[in-house]
Amino acid sequence: HAPDSFQASALKHAQHNSITAVHGPPGTGKTELFLHLVAQQVVERALRIVRGEEDASNLTLFASTNNSAIQKFQQRFLEKFPTEHFYLDGGSQGVIKRSTLPKLQQAQDWLRATEFNQETWEQAKLDLLSAENEIQQLIEQDRFNSSQQAANTEQLSQLDAQIQSLNNEIAAIHEELQVISEQLSNLGDYADFPIDAYQQIKEGLQKAERELPKESDSITKRAFDWINFTTDKLVFKRLANRVNAAVLNTLATAHPFQLPLSREGLAASQTEVSQKLDSSQQWQNLNPKVTELQTQLTKLNQQ
Repeated sequence: HAPDSFQASALKHAQHNSITAVHGPPGTGKTELFLHLVAQQVVERALRIVRGEEDASNLTLFASTNNSAIQKFQQRFLEKFPTEHFYLDGGSQGVIKRSTLPKLQQAQDWLRATEFNQETWEQAKLDLLSAENEIQQLIEQDRFNSSQQAANTEQLSQLDAQIQSLNNEIAAIHEELQVISEQLSNLGDYADFPIDAYQQIKEGLQKAERELPKESDSITKRAFDWINFTTDKLVFKRLANRVNAAVLNTLATAHPFQLPLSREGLAASQTEVSQKLDSSQQWQNLNPKVTELQTQLTKLNQQ
């Protein structure tokens, strides 16, 4: 099976170093690692042969301080390579006489008796070169992926910074929107405020205030008032005639206006009208601001 990351690390180290130490308790894949090392040497030698390069021995000596490790390796090896020509026993003169020399003789006999199959060799060559090319493509793809990953990491860092900036901006706008929305909610009954009617009423109230006789009036104005029989009652009557239509336009709204009938009522009405006009102006200023902030939030959330 394919090596895990630890086995792959050891295999790469062994390719470029004369000594590689591998440590691990039973079952961690040391024997499988040795099988990989043997397979690598077989493939390297085969590649030299198909490329027409100088052949070289890939003899591997497997030794251990205990026979159980040797036997385990031999068992696993023969499962992968059932042919007798890949593995020779050793360890003592008795083993060499009983097993090693007879296997060498069998290998020689096999070489003499077996006819070289050019077609099989050519197919094996093509398969091997195809596999090598595929591996090389994977290596190039891995290099590209590594380069792309570095670029992606840098881009990710930039995007994280942008996202944080956008989140900060969203939080600030959301907080501002909450404040303005609360203010707008308090002014909710000004959504349909009859502003034109109240503007006319305000002008009428101001004119009535100017018309009312005052002790501080000039002699000319007092004479004019005396000639025209100008009294408080007459001033308020003219006020009612001037703003009657405007007052009627307020009755069906949340802000009905009641005409003042005295100087005190006139002053209170002027204060009330000014406050209502100011509140209406605040509503008109805040309402588009809420829409603007909501649009900004939508755009920022999309980003």
